[in-house]
Amino acid sequence: MAHPIDLTTVLLLHTTASAVGGAAFVNAWRQEDAPQGLGTLAIAYFSMAIGANLASWGAFYGLPLAVWTHGSLAAGILAYVLQREGLRRVDGLRSQRRIGLAVAALLLAVTSLAGWTLVDFARAAVFHGVAAASLLVSAVTVGLRGRRDPLPSRNPLAFTLGASGLVYAFEVPGLLAGTLAIETLALAFFVQILAIFAVALFVLSLTRERVEARLKQQASSDALTGVGNRRHFFARVPACLEPGDAILMLDLDRFKRINDTHGHGAGDEVLLAVSGLVERARRTQDVYARFGGEEFALFVPGAGEAARPIAEALRLAVRDLTVEAGGVRIPLTVSIGLASAGEALRSRDDLVRLADKALYGAKRSGRDRVETIEGLRADEAAREAVDALRALGARRDEAGAAPADAFRPVPADRRTSG
Repeated sequence: MAHPIDLTTVLLLHTTASAVGGAAFVNAWRQEDAPQGLGTLAIAYFSMAIGANLASWGAFYGLPLAVWTHGSLAAGILAYVLQREGLRRVDGLRSQRRIGLAVAALLLAVTSLAGWTLVDFARAAVFHGVAAASLLVSAVTVGLRGRRDPLPSRNPLAFTLGASGLVYAFEVPGLLAGTLAIETLALAFFVQILAIFAVALFVLSLTRERVEARLKQQASSDALTGVGNRRHFFARVPACLEPGDAILMLDLDRFKRINDTHGHGAGDEVLLAVSGLVERARRTQDVYARFGGEEFALFVPGAGEAARPIAEALRLAVRDLTVEAGGVRIPLTVSIGLASAGEALRSRDDLVRLADKALYGAKRSGRDRVETIEGLRADEAAREAVDALRALGARRDEAGAAPADAFRPVPADRRTSG
């Protein structure tokens, strides 16, 4: 009875799948801003195709034994060494190409000197062992990178690499013992064909997702400082805040004078220094953004009564910053407006407006200070009281002074009794 899967057909499909995957990587590699590693992956896939093709021709079409055994093993080992290298480069990791190629060359030399290359099961065991080790290591590396680069295709890619490596590893004991059935080997290669397509698909999806994430980050971050921009702030801060949440608006004092005196390059250095200071000081849950020019916003959830001390600490830290231009230290101060959410006032947009109003109150009051909306209201009430007293005095002046004799005491003989 004929077997539903024969090795010749599987090797042909393996060659085709590898060649198609390699072509897909070449096409992606030619695109503008393509990540490093796609070219290496293309070479790896073409090397897989060559190895499978040599094995097919040698086993079934009479290619010289020394040619196809050495050639297929070398191409297969090179393919998985380069695949691991390509995956590392796609993820932005340091190249280990020289180490991988050196290990591959040493392994090929040992295999050839031992005579294992000419023995089918021994040669297959070496290839399967190298492929399993490379795939499993790549699966772990890709998975661990998810902590820094969590993209949707990462876990499926790591799972596919791991599953492919386990299939290869499962076959090694049978190959070493010489008991693995050819049908089982053919079935395993058929599974690897699916893995080849899946790895290529997930790698290309990963690169596309990374580009999209980068574009999204660029759209929501400030080009100069790298912190979030106004869009980022309003996207991250809830529209309805909890009591105790605080919003701080910061504005560098006399920034135009810094640009005019020291140049715009020095102004950029000041912005970078202040941004870095707040970025390092903020908590993970705080949201920090540059609103434009020299104005920044900081959302501090759950600050409560600590909001004012936090603002004061930032003000003093900015004053202590050292930024030099031409060997001259640039004095820096910042004015801060603070608004805190309460039971009756929880709207994010309202609190931003109030913090902005408090900020300009701090500017009017002399700069280099923290102003709260409550303090601003108290100041306004005091100013209104002073204005009212002045207005009252003005009205009295307009009415004129009373006649002098109006205040003379009445003689005793003219006083009435009772």
